[in-house]
Amino acid sequence: MCQLLGVHRSLVYRKPNERPERAHFFRELTLVIAEVLGVHPGYGYRRVRRELATRGVVCGFKSVCEAMKEAGLQRKRRRPHPKTSDGKGRGDYPNHLEDATIDAPGQVWVADITYIGLPGGFAYLACILDVFLRKLVGYAMSSRIDGKLTLEALEDALSKMTPAPGWIHHSDRGSQYLSSDYVKKVESAGGRISCSNKGSPEDNAFMESFFKTLKAEEVWLDAYENIRHANQSVSEFIRYYNSDRMHSSLNYMSPEQFEQWLKDNDQT
Repeated sequence: MCQLLGVHRSLVYRKPNERPERAHFFRELTLVIAEVLGVHPGYGYRRVRRELATRGVVCGFKSVCEAMKEAGLQRKRRRPHPKTSDGKGRGDYPNHLEDATIDAPGQVWVADITYIGLPGGFAYLACILDVFLRKLVGYAMSSRIDGKLTLEALEDALSKMTPAPGWIHHSDRGSQYLSSDYVKKVESAGGRISCSNKGSPEDNAFMESFFKTLKAEEVWLDAYENIRHANQSVSEFIRYYNSDRMHSSLNYMSPEQFEQWLKDNDQT
C-alpha cells in the first residue's frame, strides 16, 4: 500500500495530531494542579485529584498523573542515611502493638527518630504520633541523638494531650527510649512500654509512614542553612500536616479535621 501510494511506511505508525480540545484541557488542568501544589507542595497525584474534586475539577487519576509528569511536577530526591537506632536498650519489653485494639485517641503512641541533612552534618528529629488520629502530638530536634532529645519530645506530647489510662508507648529498642528516665516518664503518665521485635522495623510502620511523608513533602524540597532553619521549617510542616494535609486512612481528612469530626459525632 505504501509503495502504491508513494509514501514512507513510517506514516502508517504515526500518531494523529493531538485534538485541540484535549491539549486545552491538559493546559488548564496543569495550571490548576500547579495552584494545588503551591499550597500542598508534596502532594502526589492521588491527593491532588482529591483536592481538584473539592474545587469542582472532575478528572481521573491517569489524567492527573500524566499532567504532573509532563509538567515536571513530580519530584523525588535522596539523601544519605545515618543510623538513628543503636538497638542497645535494656529491658525485655514485649510488643503490645501486635495485639492492641485501637479504636480511640490516646490509646497508642508510636515514637521514633529520623535525620535531617544540614551543611556539614545532620539534625535529629524525635517524634511521637497518636496512631488513631495519625496526629503528631510531640516532637523535638537536636544536633545530638541522645536520651534528652527523646525525653523532650515525650514531654512535648504529654503537655499537649492526655493519653488514655493504660496507653501504649511503642518504639524500637534504642537506648534513647529504654533509659530509666524515659521509662519512668512513660509509666508515671500511666503508659506501658512496647518495643518492636528485633530486626522488624516494619513494626513501627505508622511512624515510618509519617517520616516518608515528611521527607518527600518538606525535607527533600528544601536546603536548610542550619538547625534553626530546619527546626522552623519542620515545625511549620507539622502544623500543616496536623491541620490541613489530607490523610487517606482518615477518609481524606486531616488529623485535626478528623479529631473534630469525632467530637461533633460524639465518638471520642
